[in-house]
Amino acid sequence: MGNKRIPFEPDKLYHVYNHGNGSECLFRSDENYYYFLKKYAQYL
Repeated sequence: MGNKRIPFEPDKLYHVYNHGNGSECLFRSDENYYYFLKKYAQYL
């Protein structure tokens, strides 16, 4: 299983997860969280 990046397509719906499996943290560091927010804003 690789880290294959598939670009977002216009007019499609995507589900953004805000939690990991069980009680596992989705973002292990503040850097990860801020990177996510930056990319999220880019695609809004």
